[in-house]
Amino acid sequence: MGGGLARDWNNTSFNGANPVVNNLGQVAGTWANSLGVAQAFIYDAGSTTGPMALGSTGYATGINDAGQITVVRGVGPYFTTQVFDTSGQLIGTVGANNVTTIAWGINDQSVTTGRTVQPTAMPSGATVEITVPFSAATNGQINKLNVGSIYGGIGNALNNTGNIVGGSFQSEDANNIHAFYYASATGTTTDLAATIQNALAPGVIVHGSIAFGINDQDQITGAFHTSTGAEHAFLYSSANDIMDITANVVGNSVGYDIDEAGDVVGTANIHGSNGKPQFAFLYTKSGGLINLNQYAQDHNLLAPGEALLNAVSISSNGQYIAGIADINGKSVNYVMSMVPEPGTGVLLSCALGILGLARMRSKRRTGA
Repeated sequence: MGGGLARDWNNTSFNGANPVVNNLGQVAGTWANSLGVAQAFIYDAGSTTGPMALGSTGYATGINDAGQITVVRGVGPYFTTQVFDTSGQLIGTVGANNVTTIAWGINDQSVTTGRTVQPTAMPSGATVEITVPFSAATNGQINKLNVGSIYGGIGNALNNTGNIVGGSFQSEDANNIHAFYYASATGTTTDLAATIQNALAPGVIVHGSIAFGINDQDQITGAFHTSTGAEHAFLYSSANDIMDITANVVGNSVGYDIDEAGDVVGTANIHGSNGKPQFAFLYTKSGGLINLNQYAQDHNLLAPGEALLNAVSISSNGQYIAGIADINGKSVNYVMSMVPEPGTGVLLSCALGILGLARMRSKRRTGA
C-alpha cells in the first residue's frame, strides 16, 4: 500500500461542483481562481489540465469513459451546459440559448441528464418557473421527462442504456420530493417512494427520498428522509431487494454513486468519530459499511487535522473514488485509487491526490 497527499494551496475554496471520476482515473473537478471565479479542470494521470482549456469559467459536473466532460457555465441570467474532451476541445452544447439547462451526468453514449427550466401554471393560478428533468444527446433535442408531477424534478444520473434516476417534487415545498426511475426504452417513470417505504421496518415513515446514482444493472442509490428528520442511504436492486445500508449509523447518511458491482459510496455523520463526525464511506454487500476516513487515518494516509468528508463518485469498475477532503479547514478534492487488500475481500488500499475545491453533492443537486 502506498499513498500520500499532493496539495495545491494556490486555489481558494469554491462553493461549486464535486469531482467525478471515470474508469481511467480521469477526474473532472472545479476550483476557484484568485478572484473566486469557478473554473473546471481535468486531472489525468497525475497532471492537471488548466481550467482555460475547459471553457475558462464554469464547474464540471460529469465525465464518461471516453473522457467527455460536462461543464456548467453562467451565460447572462441563464446556465448552460457545454461538453468538452480531455484536451479542452468543445464538442457541443446541451440545450438551447436563453434557457437554463444544467446537466448532472453523461453516459458513454454522450447522453446527458439534469434539469432545465420551464414556465408552468400552478394550482394557485400563478405561473412560475420549475425545474424539469431531461435526457439529451450532445447538440441534440432535449427530451423533457414526465415524472408524474406538475412541480417538476431533477435528473441526477443515468446509465449506459439511458435509464435515469433523480427526484420529482410533489408540491411547491422543495423538501417534498420522491425518488424516481425513468426507463428510456418505454418512456415510463416509476415513483420509488412507496417501494422504499414498504422495505423499511414497521414504524419507520418515509417523508421524502431522492436517487443520486444508477449502474447498468439498474441498481440505484440515494437517500430517504424519515418523519423524524433522519436521512439514510439506500441501495435498490429491485422492488423486492432494497435496503437501508446505514441502518446502524447514529446520524445521517447519503448514497451518492454506485459501481457495476453494486458498491456504493457516500457520506455519513456519526458523532464522536475522531473529532470528525462526517466521513466518506464505501459500502459493499460482502464487506458492509467501511469508514474511508477511519481507514485512511489508520494507514497513515492523513495527517492530524485532515479528513475525508465524503465520497461522491466511484468509477464503474470500482477502481477509483473521488470526493471532498478537509485539509486543515480547507475543502479540497481528492481521488483514491483502489486495489484489493489481501484477506479483506474489499477494495481498500489507496493513494490520494488533492485536486481542487468543491461543496457537497447533496447541495449541488438542488442548487443552480
